[in-house]
Amino acid sequence: MKVFDNSFENLLKDPRVDENKIKFNFIGRLNLFPKNIQEKAKAITEKTKDHDNLIVNFALGYGGRAEIVDATKKIMKENIKPEEIDENSFAGYLYLKDDVDLIIRTSGEKRTSGFLLWQGSFAELVFVDKFWPEFEKEDFINAIEEYSRRQRRFGK
Repeated sequence: MKVFDNSFENLLKDPRVDENKIKFNFIGRLNLFPKNIQEKAKAITEKTKDHDNLIVNFALGYGGRAEIVDATKKIMKENIKPEEIDENSFAGYLYLKDDVDLIIRTSGEKRTSGFLLWQGSFAELVFVDKFWPEFEKEDFINAIEEYSRRQRRFGK
């Protein structure tokens, strides 16, 4: 938890976040985390809500299957009729409403492990042989550069 706490504190103070208009989202079951982590995640989200140059999504307490189950429960609570549900309306009930362009998978694993099952269906994947705490700015730049060399086909 110290890694989250320190990293989030740094994000709140880093002037480059505002200078570069970086928006941060936190998705998942944040209620599983200590209050100080939840509060800092909410503060970062609020501080960057109007930024639109780059969007970074952090998934905490997240599982793709749990996200789909939680979305289904929300739909059921609203008594929406089955014929009113399509892919677009269903997406509105997910933690993250938009599709993602790039998923960076740390730890050296070559699988998504249930991560962003819905939103990542056409995402580009970059695998990094480091664990998250060791992931550095250079690794991020390398991932972005690799992504920029790809031609996106969106399943075609």
